[in-house]
Amino acid sequence: MGFNDQGFRRVGIEVSVNDIVKVVGITKGGFYHYFNSKDELFSHVVEDFINRYLQMFLAFYRDDTFIY
Repeated sequence: MGFNDQGFRRVGIEVSVNDIVKVVGITKGGFYHYFNSKDELFSHVVEDFINRYLQMFLAFYRDDTFIY
């Protein structure tokens, strides 16, 4: 289970980079190697979510092999 499953769903609670790296099991340096900020991480998570569901929708719409 990743941080997206455990962390971002904690609605109304401020989540720090320390919270993120603790749940994911990486260092702060590792986090900042890939992301400049929590906002950038969040943008990537949202973009990934949209892309995955768009691909599922298009596969369903085209009647291609539909993979859940």
